[in-house]
Amino acid sequence: TIGTTNDPISKFADGCFPDDFYTKKFTALEVRCRYKYTTPGGGKSNLAFYYITDSDSTYAENKCIRLPLDNLDSNGEWVTLRADLLAENNWQAADKVAGLRFDPFNGQGEMEVDYIRFIEDPDFVYIPPEERPIEIINGDAEGDMNPYHSGNAKIRRIVDPDNKENHV
Repeated sequence: TIGTTNDPISKFADGCFPDDFYTKKFTALEVRCRYKYTTPGGGKSNLAFYYITDSDSTYAENKCIRLPLDNLDSNGEWVTLRADLLAENNWQAADKVAGLRFDPFNGQGEMEVDYIRFIEDPDFVYIPPEERPIEIINGDAEGDMNPYHSGNAKIRRIVDPDNKENHV
């Protein structure tokens, strides 16, 4: 990649991204590269991967994985950058990535990429959304109102035998 603008990008062509790129299948993103660049303000930049999902086809800042570049120049040396995808909340909240855009830096310069790898979780098993167990987040059943409703199941609250104020 040779950037002649302050925001060079590269992305997969339409229709060329894998159909089974499930976010939970991957634990890390790893890039091996060497680079030399300048930024308008003179500061360091990040290597960034913006992604779109099966439910949101817009590239946006909240769907971006950033890998800090420690220097403006790797001095011709290969460096390996790694992002922990398990710590990327928006990545983990998505189900399937539908496209990927690579922004090597915000500046002008050169970057040579040896590889870009998504590290797979060896224990990953895909479960379709309709077969996943139901998860209740912050399911407080206290008070007189029953916050739960179902069109196809009977839901009832019971009093905790050890704490009469607690409904489960």
